[in-house]
Amino acid sequence: MNTLWSAKQALPPRRNVVVSGIGLLSPLGLSSAESLSGLLHGRTAIQPPGNTLYEAAFQSTKFPLGLLPDRRVGMRDASLEGTQREARHTKIAMRSLRESLHDAGLDIYLDKTSRSNDNHFEIDKTRIGVNVGLGIPCLQDIYDCGKHVQSGAANKVSPFFVPKILGNTISGQISVQYGLQGGSHCVTSACTTGTHCIGEAFRIIERGDCDVMIAGAAESCIHEIATTGFHRLRALSHTTCRPFDASRDGFVIGEGGAVLILEEATHALNRLRELQEKPLSTESHNVPFVHRSSLNEGLPWYAEVIGYGTSSDGHHITAPHPKGTGCSLCMNRALVDAGISMSDVNAVFAHATGTMLGDEIELSSITRARSLSVGTNQSHSPVPVVSVKGAIGHLLGAAGSVETALGILCAFHRRLPINHGLRSPIPHDAHFVTLPHEAESRELPSRDHRSIILKNSFGFGGTNASLVFSSKYAL
Repeated sequence: MNTLWSAKQALPPRRNVVVSGIGLLSPLGLSSAESLSGLLHGRTAIQPPGNTLYEAAFQSTKFPLGLLPDRRVGMRDASLEGTQREARHTKIAMRSLRESLHDAGLDIYLDKTSRSNDNHFEIDKTRIGVNVGLGIPCLQDIYDCGKHVQSGAANKVSPFFVPKILGNTISGQISVQYGLQGGSHCVTSACTTGTHCIGEAFRIIERGDCDVMIAGAAESCIHEIATTGFHRLRALSHTTCRPFDASRDGFVIGEGGAVLILEEATHALNRLRELQEKPLSTESHNVPFVHRSSLNEGLPWYAEVIGYGTSSDGHHITAPHPKGTGCSLCMNRALVDAGISMSDVNAVFAHATGTMLGDEIELSSITRARSLSVGTNQSHSPVPVVSVKGAIGHLLGAAGSVETALGILCAFHRRLPINHGLRSPIPHDAHFVTLPHEAESRELPSRDHRSIILKNSFGFGGTNASLVFSSKYAL
């Protein structure tokens, strides 16, 4: 026992982890830039029931939806359509992955067709892992399979049906496509999936098991089965998603995905500086991070992951704990992990979905944490609390990854979005929290040119997770 204890004491210190690349698809746009622009300009992508702008399959729905733009009539994108081999959520994840790899400059090392073969920096694929999750698989695939089996036409079931609906297929496909051997993981934890995937990937790098982690989640389960199931839970809105609004009546199902490149800081710095110093042929790759090489105090990444916390409500399978104990616990654990207090947080990107119970409980937990942190200090400002679900809907398993990506991008550009759909805020203590809703966007609060973001995600089963990011904003 003494030998084992001594070995644990000799473990290396925690390593710093940064976000060096972001790729995302949301109802606001099929790229990070489009999605961020729509969010900061106060647009909503939530479509009312019966909207004829969208494909016939979605025109008859009784509920508003947050559909990706390719669902619009005349805007079909074959690269995102499900096939016999690949589900739509996998296509969404792979598109997000390509954007994030290119954004981070990693495609130059991983793409077999790259002409840049003279890189001095060596990428060790045994130290690149994947943790891209899925909450609910494509329900159309399950529905079709059931119909074939019930009608006695089992031979029409795709031989790829099982891998298409498995939660870990996305991570597996990424590992196979790029020959990555650092570990293929998948967290499936309802609406906390994306945040858990990013947080656990952070831990893997932090403790030294990998140098790079591809992390995030994707989801596309919009189907009558989904709307019927959530409607029976009385969870869906019949109008739109209005987080923190007094007249909120439920959430709106959306689809999308985001993939983040997490990287050990020194590894990222050495790799990116080499690429920035060496001109690349425009015929091979144009590395986006070159355009932010002078940002973030000369550090070519978006943000540093500084804290992660999880908890369980231990209360109810679908309802949050009425006192918000699970919410408070995971936030506190993330802040302690980051070595800061709630008074240091510049903005909270909330989970708030527009449900009667969840929004009020989360806001109360945030308010309580802020009040305990600042105490009687009269010089502090209330912390802005924002939910982006009013603009894109609830992306379920992908919500945490997409909202984390948008939060980091907002911090990097020092912009704070509004709570779209918020007209009459629920009662709250304006001394400790504020709910932005009256303008397109505004400057994100900061301290010493740094913005610290707290991101919350909660899910059925009482599963909770919080992440803390620190970003030196673009000058």
